[in-house]
Amino acid sequence: MNKTLRNEYMPDTVSAPGETLSEMLEDRGMTQQDLALRIGMAPKTINEIIKGKAPLTHDTALALERILGVSASFWNRLEASYQESLARQRDRERLAQAAEWLHGFPIKEMIAKSYLRGRDTVTEQAEELLRFLRVASPVEWDLRALTVQGYYRHCKTQVSDPNALGVWLQRGENIARALECAPFDAVRFQQTLQTLRGCTFDTQADFLPKLVQMCQECGVAVALVPALPKASACGFTRWLSPHKALLQLSDRYKRADIFWFSFFHEAGHILKHGRREEFLELERGREVNAKEQEADRFASDLLIPPAFYRRIEQDTPYSRVKIERWSEQLGIAPGIIVGRLRHEKALPQTHLTEMLTSIDLTAFAVGQTKEKEPPKTIAELFEGRIGGVHGGGRAWSEDVE
Repeated sequence: MNKTLRNEYMPDTVSAPGETLSEMLEDRGMTQQDLALRIGMAPKTINEIIKGKAPLTHDTALALERILGVSASFWNRLEASYQESLARQRDRERLAQAAEWLHGFPIKEMIAKSYLRGRDTVTEQAEELLRFLRVASPVEWDLRALTVQGYYRHCKTQVSDPNALGVWLQRGENIARALECAPFDAVRFQQTLQTLRGCTFDTQADFLPKLVQMCQECGVAVALVPALPKASACGFTRWLSPHKALLQLSDRYKRADIFWFSFFHEAGHILKHGRREEFLELERGREVNAKEQEADRFASDLLIPPAFYRRIEQDTPYSRVKIERWSEQLGIAPGIIVGRLRHEKALPQTHLTEMLTSIDLTAFAVGQTKEKEPPKTIAELFEGRIGGVHGGGRAWSEDVE
């Protein structure tokens, strides 16, 4: 977020240009009637300008420049500042009524995660939240929340709260826009995915920064956002521009195997599906659409090729020794094999639990807090106008209570 804007002094009130005009007339020994004759306006109009009831137009500013010798730009700046002050005052009055709206958001959680600063008044806290959400007012956010619901409109059981989910999605976008990425390169991204399979052996302290950096070099901004209560998303994919994709992941189930499957699932959407798709599936049941199934197959086959998995299926009963041997042969962490077997109901949920590893994005997410400065060029202003939103649900997470 723009810290300069945040720290800028904004007075509660700004004097109307008419007050300055009245002082100048008094200094020059001129009456409002005198000015009306010189400027060609009705005395009533001059009086309304001085009282702040009528705006000081650009034409009037040019006339005052000739009559009083004070530049038109001076008057225009005064009028602009005054009108902005009035607009801010009206906005503050509206936000003062936003207490109920604020209650719909996980404000305490957002403050704890440093998404927001805790503020003393409803007005200030609402302003802080709107800046994070990047919308003009609660009305615009409520309209946008309907779009969030639309992302998973085909899901029979909508378990996520739209506000919580919207916060999670917005946090990912804020992070992704701050990441500088090379133009998207599908071939290089496909190659990178093969390299990242081997990173499943690493600790999260090692593989998380590597994952983000390697994907940046392919044109994919990976945003790692810890799960929020009532936002049951594991992954989300959105195209920020024709040349930059957002791949967002959470740690909802705290399991590394589900995290990695989510990553490769979302990567499948990036490589295989259009950039204008608009859906996000959460907590899905057994019925999934064709594109979700395709992304599932992409992730499953990339991690464990079909021919190898058929060998695994035939080599029962399963044991720790066998899992470790297959892990070495495949070049992936043993927990991923255990997760796949659990998903396929080939292994009870209580077996080989010690081979699963956990993941927690909290510590890493602290380092992804830098916000991108507002756009300074026309090209930056138009970034993200083209491209759609595409998200994917989880297959392996179905087995987690």
